[in-house]
Amino acid sequence: MTLLTAEQIKAILETATFPITEGIEINAALMQNEERRKYPSIDVQNITGEENVRGFPTSTTGQTFLIHLFYRYRSFGEQHEPDIKTIEDTIYDTIFNDTNFGTDNNIQVTQNWDRKSETFPVHRSHSILTVSSEDTDFVTNNYTVTIPSLGEVELIAKPVDVDNDNVEDIIDDQVILQTEGIVKSKRTIVLEFASTSALISTFRGFKDGRTSQEFTITQPTGAETLNAFVTNIATSEVIVTKESMTVQLDVVNL
Repeated sequence: MTLLTAEQIKAILETATFPITEGIEINAALMQNEERRKYPSIDVQNITGEENVRGFPTSTTGQTFLIHLFYRYRSFGEQHEPDIKTIEDTIYDTIFNDTNFGTDNNIQVTQNWDRKSETFPVHRSHSILTVSSEDTDFVTNNYTVTIPSLGEVELIAKPVDVDNDNVEDIIDDQVILQTEGIVKSKRTIVLEFASTSALISTFRGFKDGRTSQEFTITQPTGAETLNAFVTNIATSEVIVTKESMTVQLDVVNL
């Protein structure tokens, strides 16, 4: 999984153009020695470390950061509020709109700043913005399928294996319902994958070609090789940045 870091947020904020004459110092941690602080300055603080929530078929790793903005008052605080608000808006917009975080991260930024006035170590404004990062991925398991031209691909869930029997019923001369027996037996297997363009393209080719293919499905109980037609393909977004897909196989009775 790809996790967001304080250094990454710092680097992104360093690309921002702040509409003030003073330079802004940006730190990738909360400064411990306040006597050395320059104003205005921004500290990026990781307050949670790495948090893991494991489920099925996905697991999530997340972190929460606080963006601290320190601005020193040199006159009445009210006179500085427009400058402070401008810096706050620039920080928010830079993080919210940046595309460099990567598609594997779901970045959430609070809509409001928590701003307060402090008198120690100097008379200053202290604003705090909360940024959270989540990276969600499919859980590894012991189910795979070997696909022609693609090789072995991991499934994100146990295959659904269904046997369907079509039975023909007739009414005899005595107007009594009679069951003649099984006319046709059909076995259907539904496979679920983490969607990729290669998988979608391959399975669509199998489906459009209307020819059976050889698949090997491996489960903890063992492996089975079978011939089947691809009869249905469906995709659905299950998490913010990743999509699952299901493929229906109609097994050929040999």
